[in-house]
Amino acid sequence: MASPRHFLLIILTFTTAVIVAAWGFQVIGGYQPCGLCYQQRQPYYVAIPVALIAIFFWKKIFSNPLMQKGALTLLLLIFGFSAFLAGRHAGVEWEWWLGPGNCAAGDLSGFGDGQSLIEALENTTVAFCDEAALRIFGLSFAGWNFIASVMLMAFAALGLRETLRKTA
Repeated sequence: MASPRHFLLIILTFTTAVIVAAWGFQVIGGYQPCGLCYQQRQPYYVAIPVALIAIFFWKKIFSNPLMQKGALTLLLLIFGFSAFLAGRHAGVEWEWWLGPGNCAAGDLSGFGDGQSLIEALENTTVAFCDEAALRIFGLSFAGWNFIASVMLMAFAALGLRETLRKTA
């Protein structure tokens, strides 16, 4: 079985790939995220430094099994919350429940450089939380994020199990 540190490396790699893909779809693909999409990125922005710190200080601070358990438990909780956010957004897209009433986002980046508000609004693409921007094999970005989050939870749980096994 792989060591807990190997699971952290897998988590870091996969987490970074997911957030790079999200930015790629936005910047290169032109898919404007909605407010719930932006919320779903936040757990990744927390998980990346947690995993980096645990990996970087593995031989010093994280050689202590308690610290290993803490880092992996924290990552497990982060990705549990991420799965919740993604599932919530996917449910809004499938109209299983209502999303926030103010859930729309648009790109007004050119507004501050002298462009009038009317021109900015006319040229802005607005993303609504209840409309999937794209579906790949029937799943929206939120649906794929749910799957990614559950997989990352599994890697954190496997790393935690391995840490517990080694300390038993």
